[in-house]
Amino acid sequence: ALGGWSLNPLVRAYSAKPMNPAYTYTVTGVVSFNLRPDVVPGQQVWLYDSSYAGGKRLNINAFSIPQFPSASQLRQGTAPRNGIRGFPATSADIALRRDFRVTERIGLQLSGEAYNILNHPNFYNPSSLYGGYVNGSLISLSSATFGLATSMLSNGNQSGYVGSPMLSIYSFGGQRDIQLSAKVTF
Repeated sequence: ALGGWSLNPLVRAYSAKPMNPAYTYTVTGVVSFNLRPDVVPGQQVWLYDSSYAGGKRLNINAFSIPQFPSASQLRQGTAPRNGIRGFPATSADIALRRDFRVTERIGLQLSGEAYNILNHPNFYNPSSLYGGYVNGSLISLSSATFGLATSMLSNGNQSGYVGSPMLSIYSFGGQRDIQLSAKVTF
């Protein structure tokens, strides 16, 4: 009764992925440039509040779009490339297995596996599209979701941290997932 058991715990933790706030400059509806905005000195990049998903959001007042008289004067803003980090991610997984010997040649393995057993929320990087220009005219200062985490890591871009396009239930960073299985070996 006490033999054939195995317990496999696994804790995964990843640092926050880099992100770049950006705005779009479109010339005659055909050519678009994604550029980084300027950083406003003295403004915090993040605003912290428990009402935001993940407890923080990008501060819209920390960035500004440079003014351009013409498309020939486009430039990257002062916001550093990959200078902002989004959300870190963690997950605690566990598997419990029991092997049974049915006959000398046939075995049975019963297992239960729980992924993200603590159901810890892992958020994808916030929306970082700041606004844009069309033919030199400012069309919007920002989208309504600028700086807010609007999806879970497993739904963000379907590649998450593992780099494989899979269904969100199989991707790292999703909700708690429990599965039971039985395997016959012969």
